[in-house]
This record gives sequence, structure tokens and C-alpha cells, in this order.
Amino acid sequence: MFRSFVILGGMRTGSNYLESTLNAVPEVAGYGELFNPEFIGRAQQQEFLGFDLAMRDADPLAFLAKVRAETRGLSGLRLFDDHDARVLAHVLDDPTCGKILLTRNPVESFVSLQIARETGQWKLGNARALRQSRVKFDLDAFESYLRDVQSFHEVIRNRLQVTGQAAFQIDYGDLGNVEVLNGLLAWLGLAARLDRPADQLKRQNPGPLQDKLTNPEVLDQVASRFDLLNLMRTPLSEPRRAPMGQGFIVSRGLGLVFMPIAGGPRDSLVQWMKGLIRGGVETGLNRNSYPKWRTARGNARAFTVLRHPMLRGWLAYQQLLRDDGQKVFLGHLQRMMRCELPSPEADAAAHRVGFLAFLRFVQMVQAGQTGLRTPARWTNQATLIEAMGQMQIPDLILREERLAEGLLFLGRQVGARRRPGYQDEAQDVDGLASVLTDELNGAARLAWARDYQSFGFSDWMPPQAG
Repeated sequence: MFRSFVILGGMRTGSNYLESTLNAVPEVAGYGELFNPEFIGRAQQQEFLGFDLAMRDADPLAFLAKVRAETRGLSGLRLFDDHDARVLAHVLDDPTCGKILLTRNPVESFVSLQIARETGQWKLGNARALRQSRVKFDLDAFESYLRDVQSFHEVIRNRLQVTGQAAFQIDYGDLGNVEVLNGLLAWLGLAARLDRPADQLKRQNPGPLQDKLTNPEVLDQVASRFDLLNLMRTPLSEPRRAPMGQGFIVSRGLGLVFMPIAGGPRDSLVQWMKGLIRGGVETGLNRNSYPKWRTARGNARAFTVLRHPMLRGWLAYQQLLRDDGQKVFLGHLQRMMRCELPSPEADAAAHRVGFLAFLRFVQMVQAGQTGLRTPARWTNQATLIEAMGQMQIPDLILREERLAEGLLFLGRQVGARRRPGYQDEAQDVDGLASVLTDELNGAARLAWARDYQSFGFSDWMPPQAG
């Protein structure tokens, strides 16, 4: 018998609608996104049952226990891939918590998400208030979105297998089917039945997918690049996917593969590869097309490039200050470290304090003390190389500080007739040098301990002039 339930879904999968339908049953109390990094339960709500954001994040399981204790009947919540990982692990291991897996074609949910961000309309109660917009479909952004969705479902699939549990699977297209919804109520052990689905919320983006895009022609590329037949399947039934394979860059005329590490050099190396041969480079390969390319090329050489963890961390810190897309991490950092990060234009003294707080926060995220998923740019490079190895193990691991000679060797290995020079990427080395202290070097060692141990990095020092 279930004592609670969780809707495992994502933004724009219909989770609001499903929870609204379940809440029409008197024995059910769904509380929304209780562990959204920016609010508690509902948008703008910063406190619930005596817990504010900081208290909730400090002890999420105590907060969850409080919610359940205060509920008469079956309490529920919605969990997405960017919510507290500690809570996800807890509910997945709890056999008394019913798991409802809500899925939607990821192309549709991605487009719906872009429209919601464009219009600012996340729920619709009155069809006359509908705000419509057409958006541009960004293939690279979709690739990142898809990777997050698949990783989330892979965690769920694996944990349910290990613990011998099963989820109730429901698709976005079934949310209007009252027979399916009543089947869900029966599965939850409830006697109540529905006459019709909830009508408080309305579907926001009806109509053909291509009518919602400014570049509908890109859908042909989506179908070929991302294998829509697999995307249409239930995610829990999909085979494991190599998370790093879709980021590989290959030479069209040489057997050469560049495997970029998030937060490391990329664009400068792509330019170097383009200079090796007139054929240029190819991107966008997936788990189906990359093995075919590799087989056709025969003895292909794969390489990746390490960046010093301190410099990589400094660039990630600078991005955090400038990128509005990282407000969730910024808000968490400032709450947990009890500090305000400086503006990008602040002086060295302010950035010395801010960067130290960032490094300590990264260490907490890596240790699972925050409930946040570690961004790829903050992840140990050794961990990312292991993920690449699920597709192909790199033949050569170069270091950024000695790239010129490493690339010269690599060019000879693949038989390139051209010998292009390598132009270093802009890295704000002077900015890092201006804040450098022994304390910062020590904090970086703790934040990325695995990289320092695996690759033997020493403390970062500014490069010598000349």
C-alpha cells in the first residue's frame, strides 16, 4: 500500500495537468515542485510549513517528512531532473512511495519549453489568455536537453531495477484519457474514480509542431541526427547511451577524432583541425552514426585535451557571473555560502573572495551536499573521459599548456600534409593571476581532487612571459 506518490517528469511534460487531475480526488494532496531550486511547491513561494529555502536545502528529508506528517491521505510531489538529487534517491528507494513516470516526446516538450520561456506563460487556465509565439529550434540546445532527460530516466530505470520496483508509466498523450487516469488511481490503491480529467488547466500549444517554429525545416535534421524512433519509445526501455558521444568532432578527410571536455579548449582546436585538410570537420554525430564513421575510417585516432583545474574553474566562475542561464546555481551558492558574488567588473579583491566561495561550493556539489546536479563544466575531467570511453577511449590525452608540440606530433600520426599553427584560446589568465593565493590553490585541489590525483597537476602558476 502506498503512503505517498511522486510524479517523475520534467518541464512541459504535462505534470501540472496530471497533478491537478489527481488533486480532484479528496484523498490526494499533491504539493507541486517541493524541491525546485528556486521555490517551494509553487512559483514565487519561498516558505512552506515553517521551512524556507535554506532550511529545506539543509535537511530536505526532514522537510519531506514534515509535509507527509501534515497530510491526511496520500501526499505527492513532482520531481524533475534538476531538483534535489538526495530526495530523488530517497523516494526511489522507498517502496511505500508510488512512482509515476510521466513522459512526452522530447522534441515536443523542448519546443513547448522554448515557447513558455519566450512568452512567460507556464500555465493556462483560460484559453482566451493564451500567448502564442514561434521559436527557433536550436539543435545544440536540444542535444543538451535530450542528454539531461535521458540521464534522468537512466537513473530512475537503474534504481527501480536494483530495488525490484515498478513505476506507473503514463504519456502526455494519455492525460486526457479518463480510463488511463482511473487505472492510475487504482494502482495507487484509491477507491475514487474520475468522470473526466481536470479542466482547470488548458493545453497551451496545440497544433502541428512545424507551425510553432521559425525554422521548421530543421525537423528533418532532428529526425536523422537524433534517431526519433528511439526517442518515441518509453525512456525506461531504452538501452544505455554514451553521454559524451554526440559532442565528438571528426575530420572529414583524416582518421582524426577530437573529444572535447566541457570547460576545456574547443573552438581553437576545431580551427586547427580545419587547417589540416580541405575537407574540414563534421559535428553532430550520434551513437548510431559515429560508429559507422569510425568503421569506415579504419584506424582513427581520438584525442582530448586537459585544462588545468584552476584555470578551468576560473573560467567557469566567470561564466557563472555572466550567464543568466545559471541563476539557479548562483542562488544556491549565495544562500549556502552566505555571500554575494561580485559583478564581473569588480576589482581583484572582490573576485578573490568570490572565487574562493565558488571553489568551496563546487566541492560541496561534487560531494552531493547540495542536491544539485553537477554541471559538466564543473565535473572532474577524469570523470568526463570515463564517459567518453563508453563510446571510444582516447588514444592521446594532451595538456593545454603544451598543445603546440602535441598537435604537431598528432598531425604527423594521422598523415596530415598541412601543418597549421595553433592559436591559444582567450582565457583571462591575467585575471586569475591577479587573484591567485595559496588558499585558492588549496581550494581547487579539494574541489577537483580526482583530477589532481589522476593527472598529477601541480598548483597553478601564471605562465612565464616569453
